[in-house]
Amino acid sequence: MNLNSYTLSDLYKRMEKLYGEQSHINEAVILHLAKLFPELFLISYDDKNEDNSHLIILPFNKSGLEKITDDNTYEEELLLSDFSIDFNQAPTYFFVYSIYGKTTRLSAQMIKQTYSAVLKYSEFFNKKESFIFAEAVTPAGKLISSRMGLTNYQTYIFDGEELFLYRAFFNEFIERNTRPFLSN
Repeated sequence: MNLNSYTLSDLYKRMEKLYGEQSHINEAVILHLAKLFPELFLISYDDKNEDNSHLIILPFNKSGLEKITDDNTYEEELLLSDFSIDFNQAPTYFFVYSIYGKTTRLSAQMIKQTYSAVLKYSEFFNKKESFIFAEAVTPAGKLISSRMGLTNYQTYIFDGEELFLYRAFFNEFIERNTRPFLSN
């Protein structure tokens, strides 16, 4: 994580500016998770060139997964308990919460770093039941999800907008990503 003069609070404000019309997980929850799982918060920021990007991955437990995929639940309703992970007891669900890059190159760099960040935890959980997933709304989001090796598994309407959930079971994600994003 390369923060330079940029903080996670700055990132949260930028997300509000970029996606302000959407519901967001409470900032206090995000800040707490960043302390617990710093490797899953990837930020690159250059004040001079505005050459910046970020990728945030959040680990959910079963309760959190059910809430985030429920079309009646808003992100701001998620609680810290929805992210309480016992890696030894239950599957873990890694959610690609936010990805932003001014260029495809920056997004690709963030995604490449994702593999090593998530793999760090792979020895602690059941890879057959655990999965990584993302919610895509735009064509760019769908493209990034598919380039990460995720496939569309659920489509639903939320607040009048069609959303697409992409995922890969963790063992498939590991196998797929022996060749990085840029080689696609």
